[in-house]
Amino acid sequence: DASDMTIHTLYGITDENGTLTEPDLQSRDIAATQEYNGLTYRVFERTAPLPAGKKGWFLDWDNPTAGERMVVRPQMPGGAVVTSTMVPPTALSCDAGGTGYINAIQAFTGTAMPEPFFDKTGEGSFNDDDTITVTLPDGTTVKVGAGSVSTGGGSPTEGVFVGNRFFYGMTDGKRGSLQTNAPGGNPRRVMWREILQD
Repeated sequence: DASDMTIHTLYGITDENGTLTEPDLQSRDIAATQEYNGLTYRVFERTAPLPAGKKGWFLDWDNPTAGERMVVRPQMPGGAVVTSTMVPPTALSCDAGGTGYINAIQAFTGTAMPEPFFDKTGEGSFNDDDTITVTLPDGTTVKVGAGSVSTGGGSPTEGVFVGNRFFYGMTDGKRGSLQTNAPGGNPRRVMWREILQD
């Protein structure tokens, strides 16, 4: 529904077979956005534990555009929730369109990953160049790693990890991939066993 600008929300819940209401959860925010090389990068709140007594967290998809929504299944490499979100096109059309983001959030706290998740500068490493400066409520600033990036094209499909690279398609028929700093490093075989039969 391209005309629906309802704010959609991602929830992370500590499941203890009890009834929870919104005050039981910690509100999290998209802390800042930055344009870089034609793409929009976003950061979530800096890494922090859940406050005492909170049973989870929630994050509104409302920055920079209301109506952003999740339409594919999230994935969880290590401690990160990685999901694609789409922003529907503003013009009514039968053609596929819109834009979207690839997002990585710390699963258990709803905050930014401890290290930059995306290689913003594209130089093949993850460092301060892949961060965005965020101004805190007290006026101080802190560098937070990029945890969300626009596709630069159509809305992203559900992606797939191959090693630490994330591949995805888009509604405009193009494909994209991102180098990630996914927790746990590249998968590899840790042992093997040969079975012989007589």
